[in-house]
Amino acid sequence: MTMRDFIKNNKNELDIAIYRALGDWEQGTYHSASGYKLNNDDRIEWINNDEGLYRWAQMEGVRI
Repeated sequence: MTMRDFIKNNKNELDIAIYRALGDWEQGTYHSASGYKLNNDDRIEWINNDEGLYRWAQMEGVRI
């Protein structure tokens, strides 16, 4: 699986995990409380630097 496919298939879950880590999660929605919008470059950076996201991507077969 490519990184692009992993992000496409798991975008909402990734965003929730990232916003929670930032302390910027609006409960029950799929966006930031502050209005900050993630893009795929942000998501890739988080996957590469967050151990939990990195391992998740690896388990899904993403070559990192």
